[in-house]
Amino acid sequence: MRCETDAIIIAKRDGSFEPFRAAKLRRCLMLAMRSCHCDIAQVADALVEAVARHLREWDGPEPPTSAYLYHCARTVLRQTGLGEAARRLAGHRRQRVAQRRRLRVFDARRLGDGSAPWRKGPVVATLEHRYGLTRPVARILAGEIEARAFALKYRLIAKPLVDELICNELAAWGLVVEATGESRGVTPNASVASPDPRKEK
Repeated sequence: MRCETDAIIIAKRDGSFEPFRAAKLRRCLMLAMRSCHCDIAQVADALVEAVARHLREWDGPEPPTSAYLYHCARTVLRQTGLGEAARRLAGHRRQRVAQRRRLRVFDARRLGDGSAPWRKGPVVATLEHRYGLTRPVARILAGEIEARAFALKYRLIAKPLVDELICNELAAWGLVVEATGESRGVTPNASVASPDPRKEK
């Protein structure tokens, strides 16, 4: 399947598909570059364009995967002489996998011991279906919420606390939470530009 200029589709690990997001890749590259004191926005923009150009030429029978996109990100960093940033990117990925394996979510309604491994997917689904966010916006906020959960350093986190983290993140990004019957929601199809500058990072 050949990708068109503005219709690059990425296959996610969970079997879903989403459009390639240049801003998301740029953020990942900038984080890796900053971690080794190389914070040059123009370089990040050029690397993102190089990856996008490569993906536009994709002619495989299936869309490129998120794992392949990660491989492309590391490759362009190394080819630009930013090997340390590529190593930091790989280290961040390994750390995130380890954090997801370590953290469990406790829900009293669940059978057995009431706990299950942390997964970002249910957070995305909650933001989409309960709060009416579009999937791209939901994925961005879910990533922020996941980072907040990991920062707590807990091995077990209660489901009500996850719900509270979701509400707090919505408020921090300026998405007004309102009561809607038994659930709570925000303006449907809301978009996110930037968080509230008062929000502590």
